[in-house]
Amino acid sequence: MRPLNPIHQTGDSLEYYRALSWICVLGVLAFLIWITFAPNGFPGAPVVACLMGGSTLAALRLGAPASAPYWQSAAEPAQAPRVAQMIMVCLVVQTFVWAAQMLAEATYLPQLASMSYGATSDVVWTAIFLVFIGTRYVKWPKRVASPSKTDFIATAAIAVVLMSVLNLVTVMLYDGQRVELSLARFTTVIPALFFKAVIEEVFFRVLLLTALIQASRSSNHALILSSVAFALMHVPGVFLQPLLEMDYSLLRYNAEEYAPRFVWQLGIGFALGALWLRTGSIVLIVTMHAIFNFAPVWLTGL
Repeated sequence: MRPLNPIHQTGDSLEYYRALSWICVLGVLAFLIWITFAPNGFPGAPVVACLMGGSTLAALRLGAPASAPYWQSAAEPAQAPRVAQMIMVCLVVQTFVWAAQMLAEATYLPQLASMSYGATSDVVWTAIFLVFIGTRYVKWPKRVASPSKTDFIATAAIAVVLMSVLNLVTVMLYDGQRVELSLARFTTVIPALFFKAVIEEVFFRVLLLTALIQASRSSNHALILSSVAFALMHVPGVFLQPLLEMDYSLLRYNAEEYAPRFVWQLGIGFALGALWLRTGSIVLIVTMHAIFNFAPVWLTGL
């Protein structure tokens, strides 16, 4: 077993992170109950959650070569709160920029809204990441070990199968309505999806999950916290427009439409986090993330 680097941390701070993870668990359970029994809910949510959570935990536990991570955050200063601060800054700046774009679209300044919301988000997150890393306020974690080739290949194969199944479910949810992508659109969509996958995986797996393991001294608690944070990161964009327009009927509609996607995002964050813990491979988690993101694009042309 690979020991973690010594870290100056009180028992109170350990209990704080672990208590927070249990609060997240209770919150997720309450959300699943609500979405299952709501009038326009998603009755299959508990089944999806159990399948994704169970298969992820099984893949994480069975045959695990060691209990310590392949990457370690800097021991001092504690990185978890700093990474959380970086994510919050990104979300706040992104929300303000998106709000400005939406207001520009409704006024006589359409040129200010010429950049897509996805591209705007990528620019914001990349710029803030470079500032935090460049100033060393957030430190890049250090790789301390690598899995065996056999374990890596087996885990990667399981990941490919799992992601293929998830894509198949996505196809079923979209009623199999496929849209042909032109070569030009294909060559622009694929790099954009990989770039977005790189950003999200660096923030929520490489930096946040690794730092949370160091802070909580528990892979399980860290996995829960990072997965919930990953799912919550997508929330502001869903409700920003109806809040700006004070359209509460649209707000309710978006909430009902978004709820099933939130379950999927929780599951994907959980699965990708487990994959990161088992392999420590940035390339693998980015590739799996991009493949999953590509399914709805291919199906709907979005």
